[in-house]
Amino acid sequence: MDRSDRQTVEQFLEVFHGDEAPDATALSEFMTSDAVYWSLVPSAPRLQGVAAIAEGIAKQFNTYRDCECEIHAIADGDGVVFTERTDHVVLNSDDRRVSARISAVFDIAADGKIASWREYWDSDDVIAQMGVDRAALENDLG
Repeated sequence: MDRSDRQTVEQFLEVFHGDEAPDATALSEFMTSDAVYWSLVPSAPRLQGVAAIAEGIAKQFNTYRDCECEIHAIADGDGVVFTERTDHVVLNSDDRRVSARISAVFDIAADGKIASWREYWDSDDVIAQMGVDRAALENDLG
């Protein structure tokens, strides 16, 4: 059964968010082999290719766990899906809960897979919640 672009992103986010680091193989089924992930535009490095993206996500999950995604709005059209969501995580270092309001853009390729994933969020808010400096946050992102 074919999925709509919106369903692809919704299902991808279900796999991405969870108690443990997401399974790289499961995530790769949703992405083109040369997909690009930019976890914080413009600060974080862009990761290209399924292996690099999986490594970057695993690095993020070294910092936190119990990632919960609360989607507030989602819209799609012409191969693009926009989401507005809040991600809630628990820091591995001290069990504090941190939340980030995120706007994300997913570009969907002709084959229905995610070709690009870009996220925009207030890093100063997250830095304040985590009690770290900008360099430490950016190091955790990839």
